[in-house]
Amino acid sequence: MPSSSRKKKLLVFLSHAKEDKAKVRKLCQQLKEDGFNPWLDEEKILPGHDRRLEIEKAQRVSDAIILCFSEKSIGKEGYVQREYKQAMDISKEKPEGVIFVIPVRLDKCDVPFFLKDLQWVDYPSNYERLLLSLGTKSTSGRLLKPSKVKKAITRNKILRTTETEDTASPVINISYRQEVLAEFFKFVKRGESFYLLGGSGFGKKRLFDFVLRRDVLSRYIGASAEDTWILKVNPYLLETVKNVWAFYELLFRSLLLELNTHENASNFVEEVVQLDAQIIERKDDLLASRFFGLAVNKFCQRYNKNLCFLFDEFDEAYRSLPRELFSELRAIREENRGKLSYVFFLRNTPEMLRPPNDVWAIYELFSQNVIGIGPYTGADTFAFIQQLEERYEHRLTIEKGKVYLASGGHAGLIAAIFKILSENPIAKDEFSKPNWLDWLSQQHVVLAECDNILASLDEVERQTLLSISQNEINKTSILVTRVLALKGMLRIEENKIGIFSPILKNYLSSMKK
Repeated sequence: MPSSSRKKKLLVFLSHAKEDKAKVRKLCQQLKEDGFNPWLDEEKILPGHDRRLEIEKAQRVSDAIILCFSEKSIGKEGYVQREYKQAMDISKEKPEGVIFVIPVRLDKCDVPFFLKDLQWVDYPSNYERLLLSLGTKSTSGRLLKPSKVKKAITRNKILRTTETEDTASPVINISYRQEVLAEFFKFVKRGESFYLLGGSGFGKKRLFDFVLRRDVLSRYIGASAEDTWILKVNPYLLETVKNVWAFYELLFRSLLLELNTHENASNFVEEVVQLDAQIIERKDDLLASRFFGLAVNKFCQRYNKNLCFLFDEFDEAYRSLPRELFSELRAIREENRGKLSYVFFLRNTPEMLRPPNDVWAIYELFSQNVIGIGPYTGADTFAFIQQLEERYEHRLTIEKGKVYLASGGHAGLIAAIFKILSENPIAKDEFSKPNWLDWLSQQHVVLAECDNILASLDEVERQTLLSISQNEINKTSILVTRVLALKGMLRIEENKIGIFSPILKNYLSSMKK
């Protein structure tokens, strides 16, 4: 029998949360195509099997375990965490220096603390590096031939070209969202704190991903871009914070995530990891505050870095976190004036969330600097449509200006309209009729998106929108109207206030107060 037939494929266990199943299935298929034997629960566990027993058996006989994690999975409790812990326990039984557990990050989330000592890799953007790790000699003695690794890497670089362009196409143009980002980076460059105000579905996540790009920093900040770090605080983990020390530990995670992107920052990483570990061990609020202040002072003053902490979906935290914490954040900022800033994304103005006097130290710092995240411009709308066309391999044959007109530049409505045009066989004909907007406004996915928009507003804001849609401006509050305008819900045309999208206006007009 030829020797090649006796060789077994490298067994690779795929550990993941069910929320990441779609991406993990894709990874599984790629590994199969590249000569591996991936172990995926839905393929290997038969009806009647004891899941926990089968998973433990598979992990122990595997040549490598890939721990897939994302924003959704790292904040999740229960079975997936047990599976992660079990993998790490098994790895301790392996010889030192052997690659056994490989952390794979599925989105731009924080790296879990228990994986801080292991180098992680992004998927799908750095799939070839994952192949290199799997190509090393494993504990079983199996070895993937270097030529096979090289061939797989080359093939996947070619395949990834279209995928990267597909997911990044709406933000490839460096002028994306420049009406927002010019103000954003003006504050960052000055070291001033501020807040972003927006409603549901206006493309906030895409915007936040964009501001983290190094080329974007270079465009807006110039020569100081390399020394300016924007540190996004994980909003999913922020929801789980119940005390002060845990809040500071979350900020340390953000700092570590940034440090891992800099090749010459290994000494910094060790310092921060040690402080972070002590915070977790001691669980002391005052100690956590002091350690955070120490770390920030060192980076801002000794290493001359500009730090900007970006807090996403901060409404509930602003309502509930103790005033002493906000006073401490202000004090640390004063020690590093011009070098440290805080940016908060809010659904409501700070005055609506909490009395200013209750948190005056932080309120005074950022409340006067506000940027509204409104709808896309026409150019950004067309770029987003192009991304959808490439992703779903469907070219729109109608005038794209109609999509912009109907959606008002709202990302959620653009996606809903695209879905209708790509799936509904009569949509193209309906768009050619005089009453096409009325027809579009009655479609289920459009109504669902309008539901989401209104659900993101409070009752006073909803009533104000209803009054404006019925031309009852005299019943509205100037303050609430201003807030809705900042959120992009309103537009002023010919000195008249109106709803930003005719679809949403039709939706509101059909409602009864």
